[in-house]
Amino acid sequence: MNPIFFYVPILNLPLNSFFIFLLISASIGLEICQIQFRFISSSSPLFKNIIHTIHSYLYFGAIGAIIGANWLDLLIQHLVSIHAFQKPNLSSSIWQGGFVYWGGLIGFLIFFVLYSIRAHIPCRFSMDIISLAIPICHSIGRLGCICVGCCFGNPMIKFNHLGLCYPPSSFAFESFPCHLKQISYPLFPFQHIEAISSLAILGILLKVYQYKSFNGQLMYVYVILYSTVRFLLEWVRGDAERGIFFSIFSTSQLLSIFFCLFLLLLNIISFRKNGGGGS
Repeated sequence: MNPIFFYVPILNLPLNSFFIFLLISASIGLEICQIQFRFISSSSPLFKNIIHTIHSYLYFGAIGAIIGANWLDLLIQHLVSIHAFQKPNLSSSIWQGGFVYWGGLIGFLIFFVLYSIRAHIPCRFSMDIISLAIPICHSIGRLGCICVGCCFGNPMIKFNHLGLCYPPSSFAFESFPCHLKQISYPLFPFQHIEAISSLAILGILLKVYQYKSFNGQLMYVYVILYSTVRFLLEWVRGDAERGIFFSIFSTSQLLSIFFCLFLLLLNIISFRKNGGGGS
């Protein structure tokens, strides 16, 4: 666990571990998507004409993910500041803000859809391809969270030998310091559990892919599964900076509820349009 992955020789420039793993996850995700698109384009006339735009397609989505993840973090910081009767500092937040996964996913999908419309790319079919890469990227990205000590869990009173102890340079130590030992208290391994859960979701998606009945189904299943997992895991998360509203729910829990209800509503509307609602 080290926030600094390494220093650039001669320049002595520190490279943050989180951003290194973020870059690795994005590169692997990009390669996975490219392999799938190339494979499909070899047998589908529809994708043969757009395979040369795939790089732009995915990069455009990645830009949206970065913007969305950072902007949602800024929004949460401001809401938390207002709730604590403090004046938000926008200029400092822009440069010191972190990244929120839900914001990244929302930003990615918005930019993804916009580019699909502009480039005349079948959006829902492409989303199924992307959805297989997202859990892998997420799992790798959580390794960066472990290194910098963010997105940590609650202190473990029982079974504390299974908890993670973070060094003084981490965000977790700032919230739950144990100065006598110069490490944090043992904390629930939130990042590990979420990374494993993401890989489990990937396994389910691969099974669903074999029996897919409509385009966009994999993304639909992914959002439902991840929303459920994230809602449950948030109860054992320990960083208050993520925002707690109504003294009960975190920002991610509220977003999880919203997405589940939104997709349920879309499913009902689609069911009725297809004549499944009866007469």
